[in-house]
Amino acid sequence: SLLNKPWRQMTLEELQEWEEEELNVGPLSMLTKLVKNSTQGLINCRNNRTLLGWGMWTQVPKSGKKSQPVNKDHCISKMLLCKDSVTLVSQNPLIAFK
Repeated sequence: SLLNKPWRQMTLEELQEWEEEELNVGPLSMLTKLVKNSTQGLINCRNNRTLLGWGMWTQVPKSGKKSQPVNKDHCISKMLLCKDSVTLVSQNPLIAFK
């Protein structure tokens, strides 16, 4: 089994097989499907950010008389996510069932 074998001891073919299995069955398989199908997905990250082609977050002011949370966003054209920063990937339900 490829799971029990250290990656430094794998051949090139075994590494390619392991990588393909990780992308198709592993924890980020939903993200891979979204990219291949060019569909929208919602990505929640550990730093309390939510990504949907746009970065969306809520800023809470430290103090003030009428301080209320403010929703902020900005466009993300290209993005590199660390695997350990992603907590949840879900497909847009309005597009998924059409």
